[in-house]
Amino acid sequence: RGGGGGGGAGAVNPDAGAAAEFAWARERLFDEGLARTLFGFVQTARIATVMNEGGRETKKWPPVPLNTIEMQKRVNRACRISPAEVMKVAEELYNAGFISYPRTETDAFPKDFDFAGIIGPLTNHHVFGFHARALSAPSNRFRFPGNGGHDDNAHPPIYPTKLATERDYDAWRRDGKMNQIKIYDFVARHFLATCSLPAIAHKTTVEIEIGGEAFKATGVMIKEMNYLDVYGKGPVGGPRFDVSYDGWANNTLPTYAVGQRFEPTELSLAPGATQPPQLLSETDLLQKMENHQIGTDATQAQHIEKVVGERGYAVKVGDNRLRPTELGEALCAGYYRMGLEDMWLPTKRAVMEADVNRVALGQLDVPTGKRNTTTPMLDAFRDLERKQRMLVDAVAEFVFPNENHRGGGPGADGGGGGVGVGTGPGVDENLGAVRACAACGAPVELRKSPRGRGPGGGASFS
Repeated sequence: RGGGGGGGAGAVNPDAGAAAEFAWARERLFDEGLARTLFGFVQTARIATVMNEGGRETKKWPPVPLNTIEMQKRVNRACRISPAEVMKVAEELYNAGFISYPRTETDAFPKDFDFAGIIGPLTNHHVFGFHARALSAPSNRFRFPGNGGHDDNAHPPIYPTKLATERDYDAWRRDGKMNQIKIYDFVARHFLATCSLPAIAHKTTVEIEIGGEAFKATGVMIKEMNYLDVYGKGPVGGPRFDVSYDGWANNTLPTYAVGQRFEPTELSLAPGATQPPQLLSETDLLQKMENHQIGTDATQAQHIEKVVGERGYAVKVGDNRLRPTELGEALCAGYYRMGLEDMWLPTKRAVMEADVNRVALGQLDVPTGKRNTTTPMLDAFRDLERKQRMLVDAVAEFVFPNENHRGGGPGADGGGGGVGVGTGPGVDENLGAVRACAACGAPVELRKSPRGRGPGGGASFS
């Protein structure tokens, strides 16, 4: 099966009684006629021959100890709680003594950390205590946690500092503090997972041929769940968790031998189409900020809240995704048309953050660091003043696209190509409410500046 003219063969091994789905080795074709011709050959042949079978043991390793950015990303992904709310609740749990200090970049425990002192009380937890007991004597399946490579030399990774009893859970439920339960459970289960052995499986790939076309199926046979017992959906036959933070797709395959022949139970050719990339989630955005070294673990969530909540450049939609508003798109388009892409791309901010870090490390003097940041920003501001018509035009184009706007041709004032606010028919000097504020819902008004039109002849915003 596959999009864009893909195909596949569903197969059942009568001896094993287990189903396996094989994917077309070509993946997809964009020539429908050719795809249907090849599919005809497969339909005529019907019989599949196993050409190759190979497997190997593979391991899925536990997560490294928890720092702030990983906590925000993982909880946001699994529980749909915003990064800002994650930090708010985590600080409440810290102040109540349930978890360690939640603002840390460190993801490695020191060699002398008292693991037994933390794991011991968790053996009495009413849900995941079974795993804490497995890490303790006599089972002793403890493994020293991995090293994530980050240390802020101030705070250890985040871990549970005391057992939350059933009475604590009842109090949280009674007070409507369900996020306390979700985040405490995550911190405790993550800590236990880091102290656990890796999951082990046998990964198998089977290649078959039908009518001259190759197909392939890949699957795993899980041998030992280990850390996934507490970090996934729970052990088979044991406690099951409402929230899973990790997993290993249990796409098991029957046993095949090279040269074996069988008849697939289903053959299919499915039309499809290319798809645009998904909107970024808060987790995606946090990761991109981390990749560009923008902000710190304590401020990255605040940046997102400012962009979404305060300034209305984006709104949350669907499955916790971020969609740019008309205003957000207009600012990006306007900066791009003015040649000021650095005002919305992450590059300039990343350079500034890097210089701040170099100053802190003594690798760059403060005056040079200031100059590296202020000089290009002042240059950009002067360009913006000179070309303000282009920004006004872009905002007009995106915020109220159905009006008749004047196209701004190239000119000395920087009013370059685009669609702009003008004084022609259908456009008033004071435009009034043009959209609802993404943050509070109040009307956003576009008004003429009290000082009159600037050098670019555009309106100002308030």
